[in-house]
Amino acid sequence: MWEKFPNNAIWRNKDNNKWYGALLIVEKSKIGIEEEGSIEIIDLLLEQEKIEKIVDNEKYFAGYHMNKKHWITIKLDGSVNINEIYKFIDNSYNLSKRK
Repeated sequence: MWEKFPNNAIWRNKDNNKWYGALLIVEKSKIGIEEEGSIEIIDLLLEQEKIEKIVDNEKYFAGYHMNKKHWITIKLDGSVNINEIYKFIDNSYNLSKRK
């Protein structure tokens, strides 16, 4: 996606070209983790009322580099079950179909 960040990628809905996911490697401090080093994350669309309930700033964060009212960030360090992440991806894709 970006020449400057060749290991990052986005997913777009083929029907409307809207983003529904981003895979990124960022410095931990960018998402509020007070540690040195980088971390792999995924940004996904999520319903606003669910975001308010799920963000714990440990595994789930307000969307990094996205609208924090509509996006969440999930750490990809094994702390969230992969099947749960798949459900979030499916939901994000379905949300991208709207409008």
